[in-house]
Amino acid sequence: MRVLKAALIVGMTMVSGIAVAQEGPPPPPPADIPPPPPARPGYYWAPGHYVWAGGSYVWAGPHWIRERPGFHWVPEHWAVGRFGRWHLVPGHWAP
Repeated sequence: MRVLKAALIVGMTMVSGIAVAQEGPPPPPPADIPPPPPARPGYYWAPGHYVWAGGSYVWAGPHWIRERPGFHWVPEHWAVGRFGRWHLVPGHWAP
């Protein structure tokens, strides 16, 4: 249930670009060992990250995403914003 909740929050965050501000940083990420890539080329392993859900950080696991030629993936990450509060910066493809 927590994974489904985290996935929904991640999806909403990525679509809306909204990031929730928190007072403390997320914990260190767990070890990520990618599974074999999809059978066809053109996929990138997007690392997992934490989302803020229900008053605590919840791990949103890594996944394969389709590559965009000429772009590089900037993973979701937490950054300190205004007033020293942490916010999630959504992952995106950048030129």
